[in-house]
Amino acid sequence: MHTSRRLERLGSGVFDRNDQRKHQYRFSQAAQGLPLVDLSLGSTDLEPPPQALAAMAAALKAPGSATYCLHAGTRPLREAVASWCQSRFAVDVDPEREVLLLVGSQEGTAHLPLAVLNPGEAGLILDPSYPSPDGELGASTDRSLISSSAAELSQGGFFGNPQSAAVAVTSNMGATATLIAATPTLIGPTAAATSQLRLGTLPFAATSTQNLAANGSLNTTLDVRFGAPAGGFTNGTYSATAVVTCNQ
Repeated sequence: MHTSRRLERLGSGVFDRNDQRKHQYRFSQAAQGLPLVDLSLGSTDLEPPPQALAAMAAALKAPGSATYCLHAGTRPLREAVASWCQSRFAVDVDPEREVLLLVGSQEGTAHLPLAVLNPGEAGLILDPSYPSPDGELGASTDRSLISSSAAELSQGGFFGNPQSAAVAVTSNMGATATLIAATPTLIGPTAAATSQLRLGTLPFAATSTQNLAANGSLNTTLDVRFGAPAGGFTNGTYSATAVVTCNQ
């Protein structure tokens, strides 16, 4: 099925990937001797209060419980949420305009940019964060992961054969936007003495920037390299991350 570029930017969520791994493990031979202990979600291990269960059971039997519930029908709950915000955080919120019931928080962070931003306007996204707001914003935030062995890292103190990560950007900011790569970080048994990166064929540096084309697109590559400490890199698996943002 054809999907939009916005959906492609979202990718797969961490919960979905973990759910697939859990499903595969539960049907594996290993699961027969070692049952899965699931710590991937912050789900409560406590039963709901009996009063809440009784209220929900009674509501299900009420006439009209299977009809559509529009915004006005949720006012008692929204007022309770506003009251809780005041008692818990001393923050006043308008139950009519500032409280919205969601399936989950990612639904809100995905739809909020559509509600408050116009094409060409920039948004600021926390990093790290859930991917949901990124799929809605023209300013795409991405993480590039590059892995290499200790042998390759040790050649001359840097990557002997750097692996380039492809970076593709589609932005509604047009040529006024700039792609910024920064914060190269080595993850592995040995910490790096120095770290650098570059976009395309630019010189290696702590940060690297490239301007987007007039249509708001850019296809480039990202390389990272790390200086070895005095004792060199020990054997093991290494990976590298860099933060890539698109700003106006």
